[in-house]
Amino acid sequence: MLATLVDATMGAAIRSAVGDETPATSQLTLTYLRPGTPGDLVVTAEVRKRGDRLTICEADVEQDGKSLVHALATFALLDG
Repeated sequence: MLATLVDATMGAAIRSAVGDETPATSQLTLTYLRPGTPGDLVVTAEVRKRGDRLTICEADVEQDGKSLVHALATFALLDG
């Protein structure tokens, strides 16, 4: 579930930065730092590097101010 959450959040961050191009996940790496509990999660994502065809994005999932997951992904940019 957390992998899907960060993937969707990073995809939205990239879409906001690239316009008509569609991001497709090429590689996704997650580091699980601690288990979560039922409740609210805060997910943040930031585009780190953008190339002509590939974009790098990072995301974090927090709960109650503590990091649960750190993610790093490469997205291919497809013509829209």
